[in-house]
Amino acid sequence: MLLRIHRNDDDVETIIIKPTLYRRNIACGYGSRITSPIESFSENGLQEDSLWILKTDEGKKIENEQQDNVYNNECQLSGGLRDVKSPLFIPHIDEVSAEMSQDKLGLDIKIIGRHLIRCGIVKYKICEKMKVTNDDGQEIEEKVKERELHCQTELMENSLQWDNEKEFTIQTRYQIVRKWEQMEVWLIYADGKQISEVLDISVGRLSTTAIIAIVVTCLIIFGIFATFLIILICYEYKQKQKVNDLKQKEEEMEQQQGLMVKEGEDQQSIVSIQAQYE
Repeated sequence: MLLRIHRNDDDVETIIIKPTLYRRNIACGYGSRITSPIESFSENGLQEDSLWILKTDEGKKIENEQQDNVYNNECQLSGGLRDVKSPLFIPHIDEVSAEMSQDKLGLDIKIIGRHLIRCGIVKYKICEKMKVTNDDGQEIEEKVKERELHCQTELMENSLQWDNEKEFTIQTRYQIVRKWEQMEVWLIYADGKQISEVLDISVGRLSTTAIIAIVVTCLIIFGIFATFLIILICYEYKQKQKVNDLKQKEEEMEQQQGLMVKEGEDQQSIVSIQAQYE
Protein backbone atom coordinates (compact mmCIF):
# COMPACT_ATOMS: atom_id res chain seq x y z
CA MET A 1 0.00 0.00 0.00
CA LEU A 2 1.45 3.34 -1.06
CA LEU A 3 1.41 5.76 1.87
CA ARG A 4 2.42 9.21 0.67
CA ILE A 5 3.52 11.14 -2.37
CA HIS A 6 5.25 14.42 -1.52
CA ARG A 7 5.42 17.29 -3.94
CA ASN A 8 7.77 20.15 -3.11
CA ASP A 9 7.74 19.15 0.55
CA ASP A 10 4.76 21.49 1.00
CA ASP A 11 1.70 19.74 -0.30
CA VAL A 12 1.07 16.26 1.06
CA GLU A 13 -1.46 14.04 -0.61
CA THR A 14 -2.22 10.63 0.83
CA ILE A 15 -3.14 8.00 -1.72
CA ILE A 16 -4.40 4.54 -0.86
CA ILE A 17 -3.77 1.94 -3.56
CA LYS A 18 -5.16 -1.56 -3.22
CA PRO A 19 -2.98 -4.46 -4.42
CA THR A 20 -3.48 -4.78 -8.16
CA LEU A 21 -0.99 -7.50 -9.14
CA TYR A 22 -0.06 -5.18 -12.02
CA ARG A 23 2.90 -2.92 -12.57
CA ARG A 24 2.09 0.62 -11.52
CA ASN A 25 4.61 2.49 -13.70
CA ILE A 26 4.65 5.60 -11.53
CA ALA A 27 6.33 8.61 -13.16
CA CYS A 28 8.26 10.64 -10.58
CA GLY A 29 9.77 13.94 -11.69
CA TYR A 30 11.99 16.58 -10.11
CA GLY A 31 10.81 18.00 -6.82
CA SER A 32 8.88 14.83 -5.90
CA ARG A 33 9.42 12.24 -3.20
CA ILE A 34 7.77 8.86 -2.66
CA THR A 35 7.66 7.32 0.81
CA SER A 36 6.48 3.76 1.36
CA PRO A 37 7.45 0.39 2.78
CA ILE A 38 8.74 -1.84 -0.01
CA GLU A 39 6.06 -4.45 0.80
CA SER A 40 3.51 -2.10 -0.74
CA PHE A 41 5.10 -2.65 -4.12
CA SER A 42 5.78 -6.37 -3.89
CA GLU A 43 2.25 -7.31 -5.07
CA ASN A 44 2.06 -10.27 -2.70
CA GLY A 45 5.62 -11.18 -3.60
CA LEU A 46 5.10 -11.29 -7.36
CA GLN A 47 7.07 -8.11 -8.02
CA GLU A 48 9.77 -8.86 -5.43
CA ASP A 49 12.08 -5.83 -5.26
CA SER A 50 10.82 -4.08 -8.40
CA LEU A 51 9.01 -0.78 -7.79
CA TRP A 52 8.04 0.26 -11.34
CA ILE A 53 8.80 3.89 -10.54
CA LEU A 54 10.25 5.81 -13.48
CA LYS A 55 12.33 8.84 -12.60
CA THR A 56 11.73 11.53 -15.22
CA ASP A 57 13.15 14.97 -16.06
CA GLU A 58 9.81 16.69 -15.54
CA GLY A 59 10.38 19.82 -13.48
CA LYS A 60 14.12 19.95 -14.27
CA LYS A 61 15.58 23.30 -15.23
CA ILE A 62 16.13 23.62 -18.97
CA GLU A 63 18.31 26.47 -20.10
CA ASN A 64 16.84 29.11 -22.40
CA GLU A 65 13.31 27.83 -21.88
CA GLN A 66 10.37 29.36 -20.03
CA GLN A 67 9.08 26.95 -17.35
CA ASP A 68 6.30 27.28 -14.80
CA ASN A 69 7.70 24.88 -12.22
CA VAL A 70 11.40 24.20 -11.76
CA TYR A 71 12.99 22.07 -9.03
CA ASN A 72 16.59 21.35 -8.12
CA ASN A 73 16.33 17.80 -6.86
CA GLU A 74 15.28 14.74 -8.84
CA CYS A 75 12.70 12.27 -7.57
CA GLN A 76 13.57 11.08 -4.05
CA LEU A 77 12.66 7.67 -2.60
CA SER A 78 12.49 7.25 1.16
CA GLY A 79 11.31 4.81 3.78
CA GLY A 80 11.65 1.20 2.69
CA LEU A 81 12.37 2.33 -0.87
CA ARG A 82 15.58 4.17 -0.04
CA ASP A 83 18.07 1.34 -0.68
CA VAL A 84 16.47 -0.22 -3.74
CA LYS A 85 19.07 -0.73 -6.50
CA SER A 86 16.81 0.50 -9.29
CA PRO A 87 13.45 2.26 -8.91
CA LEU A 88 11.98 0.90 -12.14
CA PHE A 89 12.58 -2.86 -11.99
CA ILE A 90 15.35 -5.29 -11.08
CA PRO A 91 16.06 -8.24 -13.39
CA HIS A 92 17.33 -11.50 -11.94
CA ILE A 93 18.99 -14.52 -13.54
CA ASP A 94 18.72 -17.90 -11.84
CA GLU A 95 20.08 -20.43 -14.31
CA VAL A 96 22.13 -20.61 -17.51
CA SER A 97 22.88 -23.42 -19.94
CA ALA A 98 24.84 -23.52 -23.19
CA GLU A 99 25.19 -25.62 -26.32
CA MET A 100 27.14 -25.20 -29.52
CA SER A 101 25.44 -23.12 -32.21
CA GLN A 102 24.25 -24.79 -35.40
CA ASP A 103 26.94 -22.97 -37.40
CA LYS A 104 29.63 -24.26 -34.97
CA LEU A 105 30.99 -20.71 -34.61
CA GLY A 106 29.81 -20.00 -31.07
CA LEU A 107 27.42 -20.94 -28.31
CA ASP A 108 23.67 -20.58 -27.83
CA ILE A 109 23.17 -19.66 -24.18
CA LYS A 110 19.77 -19.89 -22.51
CA ILE A 111 19.23 -17.57 -19.54
CA ILE A 112 16.38 -18.28 -17.13
CA GLY A 113 15.32 -15.70 -14.58
CA ARG A 114 12.71 -13.14 -13.51
CA HIS A 115 11.72 -9.69 -14.70
CA LEU A 116 13.51 -10.09 -18.01
CA ILE A 117 11.64 -7.12 -19.44
CA ARG A 118 11.85 -6.00 -23.06
CA CYS A 119 12.31 -2.26 -22.61
CA GLY A 120 15.61 -1.30 -24.24
CA ILE A 121 17.50 -0.50 -21.04
CA VAL A 122 18.89 -3.89 -19.97
CA LYS A 123 22.05 -5.40 -21.43
CA TYR A 124 23.61 -8.81 -21.10
CA LYS A 125 27.34 -9.32 -20.80
CA ILE A 126 29.33 -12.51 -21.34
CA CYS A 127 33.03 -12.61 -20.55
CA GLU A 128 35.73 -15.20 -20.27
CA LYS A 129 36.17 -15.86 -16.58
CA MET A 130 39.45 -14.47 -15.28
CA LYS A 131 40.62 -12.82 -12.08
CA VAL A 132 40.79 -9.05 -12.49
CA THR A 133 41.33 -8.04 -8.85
CA ASN A 134 44.29 -8.12 -6.49
CA ASP A 135 44.36 -9.69 -3.03
CA ASP A 136 42.65 -6.58 -1.61
CA GLY A 137 39.73 -6.87 -4.03
CA GLN A 138 40.74 -3.85 -6.09
CA GLU A 139 40.46 -4.12 -9.85
CA ILE A 140 43.69 -4.27 -11.86
CA GLU A 141 43.29 -2.00 -14.87
CA GLU A 142 45.41 -4.14 -17.20
CA LYS A 143 43.46 -7.28 -16.27
CA VAL A 144 40.13 -5.52 -16.81
CA LYS A 145 41.27 -4.39 -20.27
CA GLU A 146 42.44 -7.91 -21.08
CA ARG A 147 39.08 -9.37 -20.06
CA GLU A 148 37.16 -6.78 -22.09
CA LEU A 149 38.87 -8.10 -25.22
CA HIS A 150 36.95 -11.32 -24.69
CA CYS A 151 33.58 -9.92 -23.59
CA GLN A 152 30.37 -9.61 -25.56
CA THR A 153 27.86 -6.94 -24.48
CA GLU A 154 24.51 -6.40 -26.18
CA LEU A 155 21.01 -5.14 -25.46
CA MET A 156 18.66 -7.94 -24.51
CA GLU A 157 16.58 -6.98 -27.56
CA ASN A 158 19.43 -8.36 -29.70
CA SER A 159 18.99 -11.85 -28.25
CA LEU A 160 18.59 -14.87 -30.49
CA GLN A 161 15.21 -15.80 -28.99
CA TRP A 162 13.01 -14.05 -26.44
CA ASP A 163 9.42 -15.20 -26.05
CA ASN A 164 8.63 -14.24 -22.47
CA GLU A 165 9.94 -12.50 -19.36
CA LYS A 166 11.35 -15.66 -17.79
CA GLU A 167 13.91 -16.80 -20.33
CA PHE A 168 15.76 -15.74 -23.44
CA THR A 169 18.56 -17.14 -25.60
CA ILE A 170 21.67 -15.28 -26.67
CA GLN A 171 24.52 -16.24 -28.95
CA THR A 172 28.27 -15.82 -28.53
CA ARG A 173 30.98 -15.95 -31.18
CA TYR A 174 34.24 -17.81 -30.64
CA GLN A 175 35.96 -14.91 -32.37
CA ILE A 176 35.29 -12.85 -29.22
CA VAL A 177 34.55 -15.26 -26.39
CA ARG A 178 36.99 -18.05 -27.12
CA LYS A 179 36.07 -21.70 -27.45
CA TRP A 180 36.26 -24.01 -24.43
CA GLU A 181 37.03 -21.17 -22.00
CA GLN A 182 34.98 -20.90 -18.81
CA MET A 183 32.63 -17.92 -18.98
CA GLU A 184 30.53 -15.65 -16.80
CA VAL A 185 27.26 -13.96 -17.68
CA TRP A 186 25.31 -11.16 -16.02
CA LEU A 187 22.81 -8.40 -16.76
CA ILE A 188 23.49 -4.66 -16.64
CA TYR A 189 20.71 -2.22 -15.76
CA ALA A 190 19.99 1.12 -14.05
CA ASP A 191 21.97 3.08 -16.68
CA GLY A 192 24.92 0.74 -16.29
CA LYS A 193 25.20 1.33 -12.54
CA GLN A 194 23.93 -2.04 -11.36
CA ILE A 195 24.45 -5.67 -12.33
CA SER A 196 22.45 -8.80 -11.66
CA GLU A 197 23.67 -12.10 -10.29
CA VAL A 198 26.83 -13.37 -12.01
CA LEU A 199 26.59 -17.01 -13.11
CA ASP A 200 29.30 -19.31 -14.49
CA ILE A 201 29.07 -21.17 -17.77
CA SER A 202 31.36 -24.17 -18.24
CA VAL A 203 31.57 -25.71 -21.70
CA GLY A 204 33.86 -28.41 -23.01
CA ARG A 205 36.21 -28.78 -20.05
CA LEU A 206 35.53 -31.34 -17.36
CA SER A 207 35.95 -30.56 -13.71
CA THR A 208 38.35 -32.57 -11.54
CA THR A 209 35.40 -34.32 -9.90
CA ALA A 210 33.98 -35.30 -13.28
CA ILE A 211 37.36 -36.62 -14.45
CA ILE A 212 37.76 -38.69 -11.26
CA ALA A 213 34.22 -40.05 -11.69
CA ILE A 214 34.97 -41.04 -15.30
CA VAL A 215 38.26 -42.72 -14.33
CA VAL A 216 36.60 -44.66 -11.49
CA THR A 217 33.77 -45.73 -13.81
CA CYS A 218 36.27 -46.91 -16.44
CA LEU A 219 38.21 -48.86 -13.81
CA ILE A 220 35.02 -50.51 -12.60
CA ILE A 221 34.02 -51.43 -16.15
CA PHE A 222 37.53 -52.74 -16.85
CA GLY A 223 37.43 -54.76 -13.62
CA ILE A 224 34.09 -56.31 -14.57
CA PHE A 225 35.36 -57.13 -18.05
CA ALA A 226 38.59 -58.62 -16.68
CA THR A 227 36.65 -60.73 -14.18
CA PHE A 228 34.33 -61.97 -16.93
CA LEU A 229 37.31 -62.77 -19.15
CA ILE A 230 39.06 -64.72 -16.37
CA ILE A 231 35.88 -66.69 -15.67
CA LEU A 232 35.51 -67.45 -19.38
CA ILE A 233 39.13 -68.59 -19.66
CA CYS A 234 38.75 -70.82 -16.58
CA TYR A 235 35.55 -72.31 -17.99
CA GLU A 236 37.20 -73.00 -21.34
CA TYR A 237 40.19 -74.55 -19.60
CA LYS A 238 37.98 -76.84 -17.52
CA GLN A 239 35.97 -77.87 -20.58
CA LYS A 240 39.15 -78.59 -22.48
CA GLN A 241 40.49 -80.57 -19.53
CA LYS A 242 37.29 -82.62 -19.44
CA VAL A 243 37.60 -83.40 -23.14
CA ASN A 244 41.23 -84.42 -22.71
CA ASP A 245 40.31 -86.65 -19.75
CA LEU A 246 37.59 -88.34 -21.83
CA LYS A 247 39.99 -88.88 -24.72
CA GLN A 248 42.58 -90.33 -22.37
CA LYS A 249 40.02 -92.73 -20.85
CA GLU A 250 38.86 -93.81 -24.31
CA GLU A 251 42.46 -94.46 -25.37
CA GLU A 252 43.08 -96.48 -22.21
CA MET A 253 39.92 -98.51 -22.82
CA GLU A 254 40.95 -99.15 -26.43
CA GLN A 255 44.39 -100.25 -25.30
CA GLN A 256 42.86 -102.62 -22.74
CA GLN A 257 40.49 -104.06 -25.34
CA GLY A 258 43.42 -104.53 -27.73
CA LEU A 259 45.39 -106.40 -25.10
CA MET A 260 42.42 -108.64 -24.34
CA VAL A 261 41.95 -109.44 -28.04
CA LYS A 262 45.66 -110.21 -28.40
CA GLU A 263 45.62 -112.49 -25.35
CA GLY A 264 42.63 -114.34 -26.80
CA GLU A 265 44.38 -114.83 -30.11
CA ASP A 266 47.51 -116.07 -28.34
CA GLN A 267 45.52 -118.62 -26.37
CA GLN A 268 43.85 -119.88 -29.55
CA SER A 269 47.26 -120.29 -31.20
CA ILE A 270 48.54 -122.36 -28.22
CA VAL A 271 45.48 -124.61 -28.31
CA SER A 272 45.93 -125.18 -32.06
CA ILE A 273 49.59 -126.13 -31.62
CA GLN A 274 48.76 -128.56 -28.82
CA ALA A 275 46.07 -130.16 -30.95
CA GLN A 276 48.53 -130.76 -33.80
CA TYR A 277 51.00 -132.60 -31.54
CA GLU A 278 48.36 -134.83 -30.13
